[in-house]
Amino acid sequence: MADRERPVEEALVIETRVAKVGQGEHHFCGYPATSKLLGRQSSAGMLLLAVGAGPGSAEDHAVLNDVAVALTAGDPRAWPMKIARLVASYGDFFAGWAASSLFLPEAQLGPSTSGQAADWLHGVAALADDPVVRGERFDAVVREVLLGRQRLPGFGVPFRDVDERLAALRGALERRGRCQRRFWQIMDAVATIVRRERQLEPNIGLGLAACLLDLGLQPPQVPRLLAALAAHMFVANAAEGADQAAAVLRELPLDRVDYQGPEPRQSPRARAKANER
Repeated sequence: MADRERPVEEALVIETRVAKVGQGEHHFCGYPATSKLLGRQSSAGMLLLAVGAGPGSAEDHAVLNDVAVALTAGDPRAWPMKIARLVASYGDFFAGWAASSLFLPEAQLGPSTSGQAADWLHGVAALADDPVVRGERFDAVVREVLLGRQRLPGFGVPFRDVDERLAALRGALERRGRCQRRFWQIMDAVATIVRRERQLEPNIGLGLAACLLDLGLQPPQVPRLLAALAAHMFVANAAEGADQAAAVLRELPLDRVDYQGPEPRQSPRARAKANER
């Protein structure tokens, strides 16, 4: 029923699971903040609560700490890190940080890629009779879900043979005994097929998706949590961009610009005014 058809009181109510300010105690995602979360919950656990995934265990939080370090690649030449630095160069750290976040949904890297990879990993798991069997049935499922795509999120490593961040994440998860979990095993089985059929290597985006799905997250929660875990890279670039306020980012030197195109044209009004003279 449309809001205009509901009683006024009902139409004005917005339900929230996020938080409630109270007298002497504030609640966050269903938990009393100071009496139940303070001193007991980590920042990683608070982020899990924020995306609706539950508080998680201490081991889950340790995995998320590994994830935040393993995904790090904050080179300011890389887009959209460059956006954070460019906008912040006008002197506003918060504007730079916010601008880079706005570009993330359109980026073919980072949280967006992992979100897409989480979607198809989830699809493979749902379709396969036995998701970790590498037999004919599994090959058929992978072809059905993946190999018809022109672009395969989570695969491809520019300029190098393997993604060293994925190798680092794998090592961390092996030390924690986490590489035998369902979605990580699906990832490895799919990677074998894609490597054979498309000559593509998996990248960190796929590893992050598998790791977070194995923590119990749903596909839509994956890019949201990763955007928060990757914040340090954007904060660093926005902070340095604001501190440096580099003029070259605000205006390119004219001797570095080579214009190629039609000659400048006058508007009819400007041409008429020039003729009057």
